[in-house]
Amino acid sequence: AAGGTGPHPEDRSPLTEALAALGDPDKPGRRTFEARVQSTIGRAIPYQLDVASCGADPTIEGYVVSGHDISQLDEARRQLSHSAAHDDLTGLLNRAGFIDRLSHDLNAGLANRIVAFIDLDRFKPVNDQWGHAVGDRVLAIIARRIEAAIRGTDYVGRIGGDEFAMVVAASDPAMTERIIERVQTAISEPITLADDAVQVTATVGTAVVEPGATAEVLLAAADARMYEAKLAQRTARTS
Repeated sequence: AAGGTGPHPEDRSPLTEALAALGDPDKPGRRTFEARVQSTIGRAIPYQLDVASCGADPTIEGYVVSGHDISQLDEARRQLSHSAAHDDLTGLLNRAGFIDRLSHDLNAGLANRIVAFIDLDRFKPVNDQWGHAVGDRVLAIIARRIEAAIRGTDYVGRIGGDEFAMVVAASDPAMTERIIERVQTAISEPITLADDAVQVTATVGTAVVEPGATAEVLLAAADARMYEAKLAQRTARTS
């Protein structure tokens, strides 16, 4: 292929499979597939390759392989895949992306995980007083604060509206509690606006990852614990 030295070492099997499927090079046949081509400087370039047997042409022996660079198409696919799993406003995983990653963790058998559901308190007045543009800015700031408060082994997503969820990798309850407290403290720090500041807080509910649990069940359980905690706070304020 133009600009390349041949199939990437990790992508040689599709070519082998195409040749096997074609069989006798003297019989007409064609196979099209995608694979990476090794460039002259060692870069892997995505290509669409076409392998054709020579068929009835007596002047050519074997197969003819042609192809074209599909880097732009490959990049468009990656962007589409990223957008499908991430929230446009915050850049965090969206609900689908969070569920997908958590499901992957569960299928891989990863243990010592806590799912935490985070609901922002006092956020509605921000939207009511300042408008949705400012509300969106506040959500983006809070997203960055949560990311800064957790570790590389943890991850967070925006589930919807003013709700977030995170997975905390922790081997003991004390560690989990410290991380959740750190997240709540970070969220509650005042956010400076033009001539004023706003402050929101967060209520958190957690669910322990157990064998056989699904991502949806764990998220729903953490959501239920969050509402229990919120109800307990209201009861305490009125008692």
